[in-house]
Amino acid sequence: EDEKKRKEERDDTYVHQEDEKLARLAVVELQADPLGQPALVAVEPKRLLEGEWNVWQHDWSPDGERIAVVVSRHLGFGEGQYGLSLGLVPAGGGELTVVGGESPSFRAPGSVAWSPDGAQLAFLAAFDLKRDAGHALYLVDAADPASVRELARDEGFTALSLAWPLADHLAL
Repeated sequence: EDEKKRKEERDDTYVHQEDEKLARLAVVELQADPLGQPALVAVEPKRLLEGEWNVWQHDWSPDGERIAVVVSRHLGFGEGQYGLSLGLVPAGGGELTVVGGESPSFRAPGSVAWSPDGAQLAFLAAFDLKRDAGHALYLVDAADPASVRELARDEGFTALSLAWPLADHLAL
């Protein structure tokens, strides 16, 4: 009875998600005008990631080969950070390769930054799988995304975003 009333009033997480659309990953190819400048023309975006993924964040690798994506299987409303995964998608489209494998040692990944050569990816994530104990800085080799190394924990500082402008410097 109460559930029926909530649905009629549309005051329920499940009901709110019925009409929401998944955020998708797509690219739009820019065509050059006769002078070589990008021209904005009406073109159809090309979807790169198949499946029922909601894309929260993305970052194209400097070498142009891959796109790092933070995704969830459900919509953002009510999902929270616990259902987020980090993955790599080929720039031409294809299957998602989950960073850290199917059971990663971190949760709620975000704030990704590629190394200048595109060979590695740094990201922030919660290091405790069950409680909010802080975040850590992780590093993954793009050629072997199942293998993830923890570099540092946020003891004494809080990192909100990353930048990797130089090969030997990573800014938190």
